[in-house]
Amino acid sequence: MNHKKRRETVEEYNNYKLYYTITENQYDKERNRQSYEPLKELLAEVGVYLDINKDIDGKDKLVLGIMGETYMMKTTRNAGKRQTVTRKKDSKEYELYRYSDIVYMLQTMSDIEIIEKMQMSRTTYYRHKKEMMKSNYYALLDQDRLSDQKYLQSVRGNLPF
Repeated sequence: MNHKKRRETVEEYNNYKLYYTITENQYDKERNRQSYEPLKELLAEVGVYLDINKDIDGKDKLVLGIMGETYMMKTTRNAGKRQTVTRKKDSKEYELYRYSDIVYMLQTMSDIEIIEKMQMSRTTYYRHKKEMMKSNYYALLDQDRLSDQKYLQSVRGNLPF
């Protein structure tokens, strides 16, 4: 599945939600209270979120939905050609370049300089950069702290470039 089709599918899945009004007897209420958190965590691992909200009338509403990115990772076979990754060659151990490394380098280097440093083809670099710019990781970044490498590494979603 190409990147564009995958992104469209993830966005479609993110829109799937169910809302139910909760009515329960006393016995079920206690059992549901005990099971809610463990069930919520288990469902989150496979890309389904479960939540209880109050509606306008003050009644409890059960909300079920799909977290598109997580759901896609758990349900697709990932068949096909593997994504190209580039390893850092300046350290003794071979480490992968991550989104945080690229964002940090973009503060002081041009794209061409980064391409030469990474020894990656130009088209592959721009394809990976475009995917990074659309990612949740990049959306979560504080634009005033892009030159702080420790901050960039701590943001959730710091995937290999």
